[in-house]
Amino acid sequence: MTSSPVYQCKRALIIGINTYQNNSLNYCINDAKDLMTTLNRIGFKEVLLGVDCKRTKFLQMVETFAGRIKPTDLTLFYFSGHGKQYENENYLLPSDYDYDYSTRESIYLLDNAVSVQYIMKKIYHRYCPVTIFIFDCCRTNVRTKGGSDQQGLSPMHASPETLIAYACAPGAVAVDETRNGRNGYFAEHLLKHIATPNNDIEDILKIVAREVKLQTSGFQVPFRTSSLTEKVCLVTSNVQGQYDSPFLNRFEKHTIDIQTLIHERHWLLSRELYGWLENCLPNNLGSNFPLLQHLFVDYSQDQLCSLVIEACEQLNISTDDENTPEKNLQVINYCQEKLLRAASFDLPLTLSTQTSSECFLTEKTILFTIGQ
Repeated sequence: MTSSPVYQCKRALIIGINTYQNNSLNYCINDAKDLMTTLNRIGFKEVLLGVDCKRTKFLQMVETFAGRIKPTDLTLFYFSGHGKQYENENYLLPSDYDYDYSTRESIYLLDNAVSVQYIMKKIYHRYCPVTIFIFDCCRTNVRTKGGSDQQGLSPMHASPETLIAYACAPGAVAVDETRNGRNGYFAEHLLKHIATPNNDIEDILKIVAREVKLQTSGFQVPFRTSSLTEKVCLVTSNVQGQYDSPFLNRFEKHTIDIQTLIHERHWLLSRELYGWLENCLPNNLGSNFPLLQHLFVDYSQDQLCSLVIEACEQLNISTDDENTPEKNLQVINYCQEKLLRAASFDLPLTLSTQTSSECFLTEKTILFTIGQ
């Protein structure tokens, strides 16, 4: 199997726009900020973030970002906001876009929107080995006096070693809705999978597309086009590529306990969460089934620690905050809901075999799981 190449630097430009003169959005800034946090966590050296950018600022950020790209860099561009197309040209709308119907909108676009092709050319001419474009657009029609009714972005040709991902298929629209109360559908699933170690970005986007399609009952189907010729992993578990030699020597001589790598508060909460999960397992079934990995997709004990840390970040609970039962309960409830949403169909079946003394999961929890 072809291994993922090593890049001198991973860079990203992320733009999220909620506020428009008309048709403002709700979750784009959250999506952008959360992706920035995730990319920083998985080793991106530079992540530029633009929020509610006007056109001048938008173009300045593109110029700045492109100017810093080196021929050995992996680059990623992500946009969350409104996008439009006209005559096979795609445009991203800045926050000060304010079409007033005084002329054809196709003309207004040229001077007031940001051309996707312009962004691609600026980055392409830096000759980086891999470029990833992600367009998470909630799209509307271009209104013209000629009656054009083109929706979404038009399909684009991927330059060499380029991946282009769309939140929905070309010519279709993405909905500005949320399930988790913070992120749009596409961003929610992208954030869930993009930090998976040793996973090809194209495989990750396939998973994201499948989950979004399922979640929206087929209304929104993410799309991608690619000219990548090698496997591209945004994060790897290769320790040698991340640490200098003295630190590597310590890894060669010792086994690292995850408890020593995370804050005590996170560790204790993950142990409490594990105790809750153990109560899902009946006492009267065989030793090989069911296991927790049968009941919860992608379950591992390390995942529980990551989930607790994610909950604290999303709920703005710092390790320096007072350790109160109320805040701990908020974290546990957040983690429980995330786990239940990833539960397999074996969970309600398993719970139905238990007596109330064997499991303290409530009837409401069982119904919630079945309802997924």
